[in-house]
Amino acid sequence: MFTGKVMAVMDQKMKISDIAASAAVSPATVSRVFNRHPYVKEEIRNRVLEVARRMKYSPKFGATRNNIGIVVNGTDGINLGQFEVLIITALSQFFFKRNYAFEIIPHTSVPLLHNTSLKGLIAISPAATSALKGLDIPMVTVNHEVEEIPSVSTDHRQGLRMAVDYLCAKEHRQIAYIGESPGPLAWGMIERMDGYRDGLAANSLEFEHKFVKKDEETLLEASARIVKTGCTAVIVGCEGIIPQFCYMMYLMNKSIPVDISTVSFETANLSQYMTPPQTTIDQNFLKLAETLVNRLDEVIAGKPLKPLHLRLENRLIERESVLDLTKRS
Repeated sequence: MFTGKVMAVMDQKMKISDIAASAAVSPATVSRVFNRHPYVKEEIRNRVLEVARRMKYSPKFGATRNNIGIVVNGTDGINLGQFEVLIITALSQFFFKRNYAFEIIPHTSVPLLHNTSLKGLIAISPAATSALKGLDIPMVTVNHEVEEIPSVSTDHRQGLRMAVDYLCAKEHRQIAYIGESPGPLAWGMIERMDGYRDGLAANSLEFEHKFVKKDEETLLEASARIVKTGCTAVIVGCEGIIPQFCYMMYLMNKSIPVDISTVSFETANLSQYMTPPQTTIDQNFLKLAETLVNRLDEVIAGKPLKPLHLRLENRLIERESVLDLTKRS
């Protein structure tokens, strides 16, 4: 029977045997739960995790006070998209220079964390928003803004507005946008869509739904449909998907930039080597990572932060994927 008597051991050095006793299971069962063994009943798994949370016990997250946690999406494992890969790669350089170790933590494990398990936390996953607010760990969010939690992000709205302005300066007037569907937690995607709308309005262009990816469409479906609408340029608004878009243009026998111009997001060691080299919005991941680590150091030191949310400007790298319509004969 589960007794729920955990207070007597909260201030002692925790062991798996303490968790097992309080949860009325064996130490082997606790170990299987912490190691995500598939053959554990859900009721027992939840019981063990509840005891661990109440005892402030973090089973997997390192013992050193120099550990920084990086929270990513992870319901059935750790899910890393292109943005997560790029920012974690950049962060690792600055962690190494400052003698920080780091751990990648799925957002579902956030309730197990506390200030004795980690020196600080960088939260990439917006799915962890509600759980973050109850933690007593110094933290910074990246690429999404949460009330009362410091954040560092690239200015997605400015980046998309800049892309639209650039295309308009080349006399493109039918400009499409392909991005992820902005769900309720996708702050960055919402900002990018707003930037696209801002850019159109500033250049006296109407927003047209036919030029935007629909929620139910795959990338390939949206690419095929949008190119058939008569647009002359497409802003491919997600990290790392421009190769897929270019492949779709190849299947449709469309040439970039002769038949369709593209502006995408910079991916180091990829964008400049594509055919043609891609004009891109560059988020400068090294600058973003350095600012994140500096801000986390300030939070750990208890320094006042103004403003609470930092947004870093993007820059546009001009290459060969946009046709200059001002030079038409």
